[in-house]
Amino acid sequence: MPQRKDDSRREAILLEAKRLFATQGYEATSIASIVAGLNMPVGSVYTYFKDKQSLLVTILEEGWEEFRLQLEAALQMAPDATSALNLILERFLPALFADADFITLALNETGRSFALNDKLGWLSAHIGLIIRKLAEERNIQMDFDSRLANTALSVFFLGSLDTIRLAKRENLDLNTADVLKFIRLTIRNVFGDIC
Repeated sequence: MPQRKDDSRREAILLEAKRLFATQGYEATSIASIVAGLNMPVGSVYTYFKDKQSLLVTILEEGWEEFRLQLEAALQMAPDATSALNLILERFLPALFADADFITLALNETGRSFALNDKLGWLSAHIGLIIRKLAEERNIQMDFDSRLANTALSVFFLGSLDTIRLAKRENLDLNTADVLKFIRLTIRNVFGDIC
């Protein structure tokens, strides 16, 4: 008889798998090790996921989709570019940075399980639009083509994510607040005291 699906069990499996994939590595983590700490039989995972690969893809895609939908909804409510940029700096980057396990998986599994290029393209387009509007609002001339802008935003975003990942893994004397402070300082150097 097939098991009945339970959202809380599915969520527990996703959280434990994310933690183990991030700390032990995808290859070193077995389905048995995921359910061991959850007091569930191994077969429970297959009620929700076809295999270990689909479990990983679900963690990455659902994590990104949650971030994307929240960011998109908030940006639509922002009355101007300054407000939109502050929303990103005050709410969304801290929320993303708080999930070091997701960051680790997104960076480690790029290509195999996570279409990072598509996500970066989406993010760069949205942030690039905010920066262009901000430059217009502040009457600042910005001479850069869209490819260079996408490159700069990708370097900043990926560099920030990797810094958070390494700081946690290697116990570096850096934290989320330091990274966000650096991002704010960089923005202030271009646009003035807006964030």
